[in-house]
Amino acid sequence: MVNDPEAVAPVFRGLGLLVLYSWFWGWNLSEWSRVRINHAFLLDLHPRVFLTWLESFKASSVFTFMWLLSLFLYMCASRGVFNFLHVNNVNVYPLLMWIFAVLFAALPILPFLPGSTKRTLLGTLRNLLFTPFSNVRFREVFVADQLCSMIVIMTDFQYVVCYFMSGSWM
Repeated sequence: MVNDPEAVAPVFRGLGLLVLYSWFWGWNLSEWSRVRINHAFLLDLHPRVFLTWLESFKASSVFTFMWLLSLFLYMCASRGVFNFLHVNNVNVYPLLMWIFAVLFAALPILPFLPGSTKRTLLGTLRNLLFTPFSNVRFREVFVADQLCSMIVIMTDFQYVVCYFMSGSWM
């Protein structure tokens, strides 16, 4: 069914939890800087180029705005209040949200996050894939622990891929 809120709920939930996680990460960074914990040294980050708590909050606010706008447009279009893009299929709004999220995470040209932060994260995720064959640092152990805590987000991401690739959203 095209207009099925129960089918679209995991699409919004997975990205919403990721948005919430980004706010908590910014809060962690602010608390670590307040109590003078050198997280850049602990996570083996470059001492001059790493994400500050203010940059994290800026990126989280852009991410939150994008998520809330997509949710608002979907809810209004599915209820028949108004359809901003004048499309017949209201599931275009969550698809556009996920496309923006992937571009936001992958492309270093978007100004919301420094490119070095994205390269460091993608490099760490690559190192996690080659963990049995490469050097393991505390950063990889920390990110692996965080990923183990994101089971619902990963399950929802798998649902999103299957939902949009199978064509059941059309």
